[in-house]
Amino acid sequence: MTVRVNQGRFSVNRSIAFATDAASGNDFGSRMLVTPEIATKWLESAMGNRHISQDRVKMYAEDMKSGNWMLTNQGIGFARDGRLLDGQHRLWAIIESGVSVEMLVVHDLDPLAQDAVDQLRTRTSADQLALHGVTGAAALVSRVRILERIRSGPKNLIISYNRVRQLIEEWKEPLEWSLEHFPARTGLSQASAVAAWIYARGVDRSIESAVAGYLDGAGLVIGDPILKLREAYVWRAGRVGTGGVGQTEVLLRTLRALQCWVVGSKPQRLFGTAEGLLYFAKRAGDKRAREAWSDYTLYPR
Repeated sequence: MTVRVNQGRFSVNRSIAFATDAASGNDFGSRMLVTPEIATKWLESAMGNRHISQDRVKMYAEDMKSGNWMLTNQGIGFARDGRLLDGQHRLWAIIESGVSVEMLVVHDLDPLAQDAVDQLRTRTSADQLALHGVTGAAALVSRVRILERIRSGPKNLIISYNRVRQLIEEWKEPLEWSLEHFPARTGLSQASAVAAWIYARGVDRSIESAVAGYLDGAGLVIGDPILKLREAYVWRAGRVGTGGVGQTEVLLRTLRALQCWVVGSKPQRLFGTAEGLLYFAKRAGDKRAREAWSDYTLYPR
């Protein structure tokens, strides 16, 4: 049931027409079109809520603006005293997007219900893809997140499930190639390294011929940047890993090594700069990535 609200005289407690819960016979909640104006009013009662994550607000707002926001059982919750208990990120996203969206609005909750909100494990994008029968869902999600990060810059991103689906479709062929050649998710096949291979391969397909040597070390000679890349990830007497190196460093090391391989240079070290990323971004005409990483240096040479 769509609820009509007189915005000029809106009140949390008295101006919402709520549906009747069939099981208990008590007024409980309803579907409602929430406008930016209503969202602003409701946020006035958001006392004692958790800190706002701007990344999460942005993620929700992008889904709303693109038309990908969906009505679910997770909406807006009010205590019986009118205080907002749940939904502040959704409300801020409505304001930021400037879009009105339909949500489930529940009222008359026990104030202590806030302690139970978001305590259970959240279903991840990989979980959702797996429910739809997607093979290699966890690897796909982790790889497209890094590919999006290449374009957006070094800051960690929060990406919605709908955006993940769009990215998987956008990178469909490269991702299928990566699952064939890098089936595992650890060590040399961890997400940051594989995303670097995917991105560089999109610029220069000759890179495909270097994959076998990277994975098994066969045919590599001293000074080969691919050998140096392997050596950077060999941890504790031959065990393949990253030695505690962060995702950003793995991404940049891998792209730098691939750049050197393409141009035929033999670096003494693989430095933690964005030089390799910027090289491939320039060749790809990826202006967004070039701008995002132009001033980045993990540590000076």
